[in-house]
Amino acid sequence: MPEPAGGFYAEVGTRVRDARKAVGLTQAGLADATSLTRASVANIEAGRQKLLVHNLVSIARATHTEPQALLPGGPPERVDAALLARRELGASQADWVSAILEQASERDRTSGRRKS
Repeated sequence: MPEPAGGFYAEVGTRVRDARKAVGLTQAGLADATSLTRASVANIEAGRQKLLVHNLVSIARATHTEPQALLPGGPPERVDAALLARRELGASQADWVSAILEQASERDRTSGRRKS
């Protein structure tokens, strides 16, 4: 039996809230970045308001997230940390973050090959 629509929108809301918090935005900050009202952001996060596709894309952009990551069944990855570092940090700090992320990614790729 299909899940009621309410469950779908509750999950979308949870993912929107998690993505917003991951990039350090308040509900008002996300509202400003997406041309939504703060009340609409709160209602979306609570699963009380349906989300139009163009608003989903706006939220994804504001949170440095792929739109499908905000949908149930989508990948859990939400934030491009290197992109966020470039936007929020100075060049030398952003380079350091990018280098650390690349090392971690390489370590993951290498350990994945050993497990196979």
